[in-house]
Amino acid sequence: MCDSLNTCASDTFPKKRLKSYHKSYWNDQLNDAHDVMWRYCEQWRATGRPRDINSTTYLNHKNAKTIFRRTHRRSVYMYLSELDRKLEEQTKSDCVGFWRQLNSRKRASRPSTGIGITFNGVTYRDREDLTEQWRQYFYTMYSPAESEQFDKIFKQHVEITVNNIFDNVTTDPQTLLSTESCPKSSFALLKK
Repeated sequence: MCDSLNTCASDTFPKKRLKSYHKSYWNDQLNDAHDVMWRYCEQWRATGRPRDINSTTYLNHKNAKTIFRRTHRRSVYMYLSELDRKLEEQTKSDCVGFWRQLNSRKRASRPSTGIGITFNGVTYRDREDLTEQWRQYFYTMYSPAESEQFDKIFKQHVEITVNNIFDNVTTDPQTLLSTESCPKSSFALLKK
C-alpha cells in the first residue's frame, strides 16, 4: 500500500529540483557528492532506516553525508576566497568596476552565501573565530566602564534612589516565611 501511495504521489506532485543558480558556489564536484549522498540515503530508507552501527546502509549513508558536507564547506570557502581575491584585485586596478560589483552584490535578491561578520575591521567567517569575537564583544559590553558621554546627573540620581531603598528596607528577625505560605501568597498576588 505504501508503495502505491508513493508512486501516486511521485506521479501527481511536482518534484523539487536542486536549483544551482541560487548557489553560485555550486560545482560539478558538489553535484556528484550530492547524488552519491542521495543514492545512499535512498538505500538506507529502503532498508527501514536502521540506526545500528553495524548496518552497512546506515554507515554508507552517514559517510556519504559527511563527505557531502565537507565538500560543501570546501566549495563555499573556495568561492568566497575567490570573491575576496577578485575584489582585492579590482580595488587596485578598476575602482569603478569594484564599486559596481560591490553594490550589485548588496542589492542582489539571492540568499547570502555565508558572508562573514566584521569585527574591528577584520572579517571573520570561521565558526570558532566568530564565537571568539562575539565572546569578546559581550565581555566588553557587560564589563563596567566609565564613559565620558554618560549622563553623570542621571547616574547620581540612580545611586541616590538605590541607596534610599536599601536604607529604608528593614529586616524583622521575628518574621518567618514558611514554604506553605509562599505559593498561596504568590497566587493571591496573581489574582489582584
